[in-house]
Amino acid sequence: MGQLVDELKPRFEQKVNFVIVFVDKAEEQPVAEKYNVQYVPATFLFDKGGDETNNYTGVVDKGVLTSKLEDLAK
Repeated sequence: MGQLVDELKPRFEQKVNFVIVFVDKAEEQPVAEKYNVQYVPATFLFDKGGDETNNYTGVVDKGVLTSKLEDLAK
C-alpha cells in the first residue's frame, strides 16, 4: 500500500492530505481504536469537512483509489 501512496501522492498532495498511521506504535493506537482498525492495510478517505467518505480493508485497487482521490480533490 505504501508504494501506491508514494506513486499517487505527487499527483494529489496539493489538494489531498495523506496521513500514514502505524497501528503497531503505542502512540498511534488511539487512531486505530477510533476507526476500529482490525486488519492492515486499512484505508480511510475523508472529505474537506472531515467526514469519512470511504474505507477499505486490504489493498485498494489503484484505479479505485485514483478515482476516489480525484473526486475528493475537486
